[in-house]
Amino acid sequence: MRVVTRRVEAGLAERLRELGCGVTEFGAQGREGPVEVVFTVVPRREIPRVLAAAEAWDPEAFITIEEPREIRRGWMYSTPRQRSPARLRVGEQARQLGRSELP
Repeated sequence: MRVVTRRVEAGLAERLRELGCGVTEFGAQGREGPVEVVFTVVPRREIPRVLAAAEAWDPEAFITIEEPREIRRGWMYSTPRQRSPARLRVGEQARQLGRSELP
């Protein structure tokens, strides 16, 4: 997620860090003057919460959300995903139950 705000004080980055986000921030120059650019990578399920915090900080902010193709290093490390057991097909369930058909 990238947030470009004309509110150049460091409050947005601090607020996102309080939410547990890793944040990179830097000053930039927009068409109408100085801006602050804040980058953060968040899991997809966390986007609504982080987006709400950014919009609450600056309702006029320019916000983009991109899906990263790959993440290397940084605060968000890669761990193997814990997946739920694969669902069995109906025939396999029946065989495991010792019946030819499920009721």
